[in-house]
Amino acid sequence: MVVHTLGAVSSFERELGSACTVLRIDGDDLLGGSQEGVLACWSVDSGNERWRVEVNGPISDIAMIDSRVYAAASSDLHALDAGTGDIIWSRPLEGASDFVQVCEGVVWAASSVYEIEISDYTESTVWMFDSEGSLQEHWTRSARRGRGAAGTR
Repeated sequence: MVVHTLGAVSSFERELGSACTVLRIDGDDLLGGSQEGVLACWSVDSGNERWRVEVNGPISDIAMIDSRVYAAASSDLHALDAGTGDIIWSRPLEGASDFVQVCEGVVWAASSVYEIEISDYTESTVWMFDSEGSLQEHWTRSARRGRGAAGTR
């Protein structure tokens, strides 16, 4: 396993066009996501940009596994080819996407609904997708005391 030093990662200028919201390193790839929805991949060693894609932002989380990049962005979950940045599939989530993680072929995402009228979050949902983007199950929890709902298949 190659361990990169902070100097190696920060020695090249990399531009996203707006505020950086998330960074991940996977092998020789440095991935960065922005407030405006730019997701880019650079070589850690050379600083050269490998690919760039724009989606609705902000990018809130990134997970990488098995030559795929999964990105939680605005109210969507995206699966991209790690080598080219091509979008393989995208799925809408209810509310703002907060989190993405992959474990044993299952893609987990979380989203939250914020209501401006009350200035608070009203519900959160955990989503379970297979690697091809098919929704397997989801669970929604109301933020209001005593109002939880089971997920559907």
